[in-house]
Amino acid sequence: MNNALDWRLAEAVDALLDLPRVAREQRLAAIDTEDPDQARQLRAWLERIDASEGRLEAQGVPDGTQPWRAIVRVGRGGMGEVWRGERADGAYARTVAIKFLRPDRAAAAASILRERQLLARLRHPGIAALLDGGIAADGRPYLVTEWVAGERLDLWLQRTQPGLRERVAMTVAIAAAVAEAHSQLVIHRDLKPANVMVDETGAPRLLDFGIARALDDGQSVLLTDDRALTPAFAAPEQLRGEAISTRTDIYGLGGLLYLLLTGRGAHGDSATSLAQLVERVCQQDAPAPSRLAPAADADLDAITLCALARDPNQRYASVDALISDLQRWQRGEFVHARLPSRQERARRFAARHWLPLSLTGALMLALAGGMLATWRQRDLAEQARQIAVAERGVALTELAHSESLRDALVASFKDAPEGTSGSANDWLDRVAAQAQRMDAGPARARLLVELAELESERSQPVRATTMYQQALEQQSSLATPSLARAQCGLARALAAQGAGAAAFAA
Repeated sequence: MNNALDWRLAEAVDALLDLPRVAREQRLAAIDTEDPDQARQLRAWLERIDASEGRLEAQGVPDGTQPWRAIVRVGRGGMGEVWRGERADGAYARTVAIKFLRPDRAAAAASILRERQLLARLRHPGIAALLDGGIAADGRPYLVTEWVAGERLDLWLQRTQPGLRERVAMTVAIAAAVAEAHSQLVIHRDLKPANVMVDETGAPRLLDFGIARALDDGQSVLLTDDRALTPAFAAPEQLRGEAISTRTDIYGLGGLLYLLLTGRGAHGDSATSLAQLVERVCQQDAPAPSRLAPAADADLDAITLCALARDPNQRYASVDALISDLQRWQRGEFVHARLPSRQERARRFAARHWLPLSLTGALMLALAGGMLATWRQRDLAEQARQIAVAERGVALTELAHSESLRDALVASFKDAPEGTSGSANDWLDRVAAQAQRMDAGPARARLLVELAELESERSQPVRATTMYQQALEQQSSLATPSLARAQCGLARALAAQGAGAAAFAA
């Protein structure tokens, strides 16, 4: 048997290692009915891993990692195992994560040494920082990183059930860490939920650069060594052994966004074999997230599927471009991954500017009505003559109203005690009181409209609202121009107080 674990079995080995022995045997029996050859290979590798585990446990806790001390094992997989550790020399107190390669994977020692070199170049709050590394007393390479207390991304998602905007914000934060790695010419190559830890503050931390690769002057690299990756989140070019680039990580981010939006992987979990899963990833496009999560809209569909395009050239050109589109979605703007229709552009504009558009629409309707009346006057000479007569009567009525208004204003000042002074509000209150003493009719309604407009100009929307409402209680006494002034003035006063719905109704 080849000494290197076939990459197509890596995920299955890791999953089986995490199961109790009874459940592991049940799973192996199910695999045996579908693919006997795969089950035989899995059993052989599990036997070798268990044998090496026995040798390790016989030696006790790993040693020879001064100045660090391993305390308890917290995880293991096909490549190695991770221990929680601490500073051993007492220089300072710090909890760390120590990664060891398995004794039977010595041929892959270069992998963990490469990770040490790559992590040393990365400094970002979203990436677990490298602290140290070396060779243990038993010859196994080890790597020491900061300890991230929290839970895996998929477990956090199941536990918290966050809202849609929080899910998108989480993707933006993860992508920012990946963008920093790319700025240092490092690609991760294994972006999956298990490699994203959500810490106690709710912030994501990117882990495990065990299969990361450095880009030589930004050029793509070809996988020729052991491909320790996760098929469910791997890009098609990885599964085919083709050249990879930063767009490979963009595909991985698309997979994480899909998981965050829908709660499942982009290609589902119904594949009966690894070969079927690989065929889906390489030959089929993922369904739109909105089919599984109705809260996701067409823009999120476009962003996700652009990142998950099977052809790398059809994906976002950079992680920054993906982040930009997600942030545009957060702000309610159009995203570059999808060109909206004219109707949608108009609908979004109206949603953002509904009040000005409503008032403008009312004004346009009023103007249109006036224009139609003018055309009718022009075409019907007889009606024009009658309208002229009617307008003469209206003018005489307006004159009478103006005289009444003048009399009311004079009376309000005349009745004031001698030597009286006061603020503008005091004088306006006197005029308003005079209006209240007048008989109901056109003069009183017109005076209230004039007073309300004066209050609006003085930035007194509350007082103006009261007077407009009192005037509109006598609508039948107001001529059409005055009635329109009162209604529009009331809408403006309500809008100035933040009462948008009432302003719209007015």
